[in-house]
Parts: sequence; structure tokens; C-alpha cells
Amino acid sequence: GVAISGANFRPPAGRAGPRTITVEPDMSHFAKNFEHAILALDKLTTHQTEKMDEVVKYDHVHLKAPAGAGKTFVALHLILLALSGPNGDLDRDIKILFVVKN
Repeated sequence: GVAISGANFRPPAGRAGPRTITVEPDMSHFAKNFEHAILALDKLTTHQTEKMDEVVKYDHVHLKAPAGAGKTFVALHLILLALSGPNGDLDRDIKILFVVKN
């Protein structure tokens, strides 16, 4: 539970201490919205496509951009492109290191 107290909080009449409220998050709402947002990401933006075209010719890439710019989305497209090989077949010899700092 969560104890509610503070200078502006007055307990209900007849109660001496802070009131306890049980809080249970509904993760299904988050999951539904997250799934919808991810499934909506099926195409790169024009800017993302331009940047992907610039970096695709390099073996080692460090992609840096502000939060929300779509770095992970571009990285996933690059990974899928690398894994598909030149003929679109799965390239089993490729190794990918994907590092994310949070």
C-alpha cells in the first residue's frame, strides 16, 4: 500500500494517522498502447531512410540522435538488412552486436 501524508493532507474524521491506499497498476493498458505504437512503425521516415542509406555501406556504425528520433527502429532495419544477405537469404555467418545504453 501507499501511505498518504503531508502538510496539506488531513486524515478522515475519526482517524488519527495517514490513510493507506492500495495501488495496482494496470499493465494491460500500457501493453496495448505499446503494441499499437510498435506495429505502426512499418516504414522509415524520409530522414531515417536517408541516414540508413548513408550508414549501410560501413561495417561499423555508431548511430547517435536525440531521444525519439527512431535510432532503434533504424538499427532494427539495418540488422534485418544485414541478416538477409545479398540474395535475401538468411546469412548465418554474420555477427551483430547491438548495444543500448539506458
